[in-house]
Amino acid sequence: MVRFENWFDYYALVCGVLSLCGAAVAVYGMTEGATMTIVGGSVLVGGAGAALQVGLTRYDADD
Repeated sequence: MVRFENWFDYYALVCGVLSLCGAAVAVYGMTEGATMTIVGGSVLVGGAGAALQVGLTRYDADD
């Protein structure tokens, strides 16, 4: 079982979940041919990745 020991562990988990949701939305958009849905899912994935990078930078700065 994975133990969450600090705030960054939870933060990374949330970013990962958001990224997976964004990927699912983008794939759904591809199957339905909905361009705006594809864009929205891609933005969600990119935003989650950027948030994870910012969090990692802050986490490293705390050490």
